[in-house]
Amino acid sequence: MDFVVGLPISVKGANAIWVIIDHITKSTHFLPVKTNFSMTQYEDLYIKEIVRLNGIPISIVSDRDPRKLAHRVALPPNLAGVHNVFHVSMLRKHMANLSHVLKFEPLQLFPNPSYKERPIQILDKQEKRLWNKVTKLVRVKWLNHSDDEATWEAEDEIRTRYPELFGMP
Repeated sequence: MDFVVGLPISVKGANAIWVIIDHITKSTHFLPVKTNFSMTQYEDLYIKEIVRLNGIPISIVSDRDPRKLAHRVALPPNLAGVHNVFHVSMLRKHMANLSHVLKFEPLQLFPNPSYKERPIQILDKQEKRLWNKVTKLVRVKWLNHSDDEATWEAEDEIRTRYPELFGMP
């Protein structure tokens, strides 16, 4: 997903274009939007347009309770292996960057599309003291994630599950 901003205001008030690349159907959608849309408005537009454009009747979108942030989408049989929950946390406020260029990489689906996180490096260590108990923590960098997305984990648990990170076979 990306946005084209800085456009003249249209008759309906749109001043940007929301570009959504659908790797599953190998299609691209260009939706006129306003830069001041809320996440709820983007969610509604996504459900209304993208789901409709993929040939899925809006009536079969279930769990569509306005108090919920996750929505289950009924997918056609040929997409049975694709996770069918759309969560609004997938949407992010766009920060304009004119040098940003979209790169299209083909998506390859496998019969078993499961994904397992694997740690690749210990970035830092620290001790947390709560009263008279000391807990050793390690900051773990995970495969396919940046350093900013590293998480603090209990050292003994990581050492047990992944001894190779500590120089042990």
